[in-house]
Amino acid sequence: MARSLFFLFRSLTFSYDFHLLVIDKYDTALKGALGELELAKKDHAEREEASARQLNASRADAERLNGIVTRTIARRDELKAELEASQGVIRELERKNAELESEKASLAASHEREMRRLRDSRILEVTRERGRVEAEMAAKANRRFAKIRSR
Repeated sequence: MARSLFFLFRSLTFSYDFHLLVIDKYDTALKGALGELELAKKDHAEREEASARQLNASRADAERLNGIVTRTIARRDELKAELEASQGVIRELERKNAELESEKASLAASHEREMRRLRDSRILEVTRERGRVEAEMAAKANRRFAKIRSR
C-alpha cells in the first residue's frame, strides 16, 4: 500500500507539475494574446483616428464644394435673370428699331412725294412764268410796233 500511495503521490505530483506547466503555458499564451490585443487596440485606435481625420477632411471638402456649388448656382441664376432682362431690352429695342425703320421709310416716301410735287409745281410755275413773260414780250413788241406804225 505504501507503494501505491507513493505512485499515487508521484502521479499527483506529476499531474500537479503537468497542470502547472499547462497553466504556465496558458498564462504565457494569454499574456501574449493580451499583448497582441493591446497592440491591435492601439493600431485600431490609430487607424480609427486617421479615419476620423480623413472623414473630417472629406466632410470639410464636401462642405466647401457644396458652398462653391451653391454660390455657382446662385450666380448662374443671377446671370440667367440678367440674360432674360437683357433679352427683353433687346426685344424692346428691336421693336422700337423696326418702328423707327418703318417711320423712316414712310418719311422718305412722303419726302419723295413732296419733292416730286415741288418739282412739278416748279415746272408748272416756270411754264406759267414763261407764258406770262412771252405774253408781256408780245404786248411790249405790239406796243412798239404800234408806235412805229403811228409815226
